[in-house]
Amino acid sequence: MTRALFMAGWAELFEGVDCVLAPVLAAQPPRIDEHHVMINGREGNTLEAFTRLTALANMAGLPALAI
Repeated sequence: MTRALFMAGWAELFEGVDCVLAPVLAAQPPRIDEHHVMINGREGNTLEAFTRLTALANMAGLPALAI
């Protein structure tokens, strides 16, 4: 799938909705000295764990807000 096709899919979605609400983090933030998190019983890299849920919006060039 090309990025243009991917972005067209999002544009089509936004013809029917004004916003998409979705989770941002897959786990609670770790302590500052920890570099891994547990998600569903599996250990994962903090950076990968905390960017995987926002990757689709980033790829589509969509604005995002985390509160």
